[in-house]
Amino acid sequence: MPIKKRSPYIPRNERLHLSGKLIEAMAAGQTDYLVKDDVIRRLHLKVTPAGNKTFLIRYRNTDGVERKLKLGTFPDMNVSVARKRAGEELLKVQLGDDPSASKAQRRLEPTFSAYADGFLVDYAEVQLRPITVRDYRGLLRGVINPAIGGKKLLGISQADLRQLQKVHSATPYRSNRAIGLVRRIYNYAQAAGDVPKGANPADGIRQFREEGKERLFSNDEMMRIGAAISELRVKNPSAIYAYSVIQFLFLTGCRKSEALRLQWSDIDFERGFLRFARTKTDPRTQALTDELTGLLQSLPSQQFSAWVFPGPDASKHLVNIAKSWSAVLRSADVGHARLHDIRHTVLSDIANQTDLPTAAAIGGHRSIQSTMRYVHGRAESTNRALRNAAAQKGRLLITTSSTKGEEE
Repeated sequence: MPIKKRSPYIPRNERLHLSGKLIEAMAAGQTDYLVKDDVIRRLHLKVTPAGNKTFLIRYRNTDGVERKLKLGTFPDMNVSVARKRAGEELLKVQLGDDPSASKAQRRLEPTFSAYADGFLVDYAEVQLRPITVRDYRGLLRGVINPAIGGKKLLGISQADLRQLQKVHSATPYRSNRAIGLVRRIYNYAQAAGDVPKGANPADGIRQFREEGKERLFSNDEMMRIGAAISELRVKNPSAIYAYSVIQFLFLTGCRKSEALRLQWSDIDFERGFLRFARTKTDPRTQALTDELTGLLQSLPSQQFSAWVFPGPDASKHLVNIAKSWSAVLRSADVGHARLHDIRHTVLSDIANQTDLPTAAAIGGHRSIQSTMRYVHGRAESTNRALRNAAAQKGRLLITTSSTKGEEE
């Protein structure tokens, strides 16, 4: 006797107690059909002709419009999870929300990378220096977008940023700059009303401790650098402005960008000052010392260019002095050093000889905290101060002690 084949089970608009076993037994029909759950009354299972089985809820929003919201696909989502999610979403409906509309809105929300592109074009390129914009693009391309660029703006969590930190823990400085940029982009989005207040995932993220890159030139090194520049100016007169910039940095402690963008109109020889007008912070003036005046007046560019340190095209300022700096270091036998270490050295010396506010004013810093990152005590001056203090206190203590002993 032949075995009778069981016909496929296709419910007919029934309300059933959904279970995994029951759902597995449901067969595809010629059209979509829905099965209602008898526990969560607005929870349905949709079965398509292709055999796909999806949990969804059906509800009416506050305007009376019927909505559907997909919760998940069976068997990736099981019945108990579907009921839990359905209960959560239906509670939102009771409180006046429209989960389906909210989900559609989230689909329209830009990804972080798309929003960051808008931030660069609409804000950074208008308000910030080109070098800052270039650094931002590098951070987005190399660090931030590979980690969170594809996520929705409101879908990024602190856990995502901590994972970014973990991936880049070997380069703490770069990681910190990336987190700082994310924070800035969200602050911009909050100010623009594109994300709600308190939605900045970078807030509360502890950044890596950064070890200071202390590199101060000794007096002997500076003498060797000065001798090397004098020699190289004769050997390579075409690089006179690059070498002059280096001398200018030692005489002023300014930023490299401020020196390169200095114009003759910024210098008042008669009154004895120069003005840094194109600067990272606020414009500032600085007194002309005899050495600085001598250096500037020796430059022939005053006769043919608006720029103090012109490039090969005299209508533009010098841009890159890296090769000339490397040549100076080799000739002076100083070893590795950054151009920025000149600023460290100058501001450290000024702070040690005067005080932090003076160094901050000369360095063009808005806060003492910024200056403190540049200021380091020199080992020789620190040791000398300790020896002098110890000698004075020692003499006092020894003399006092000896006198007291004699009296007794």
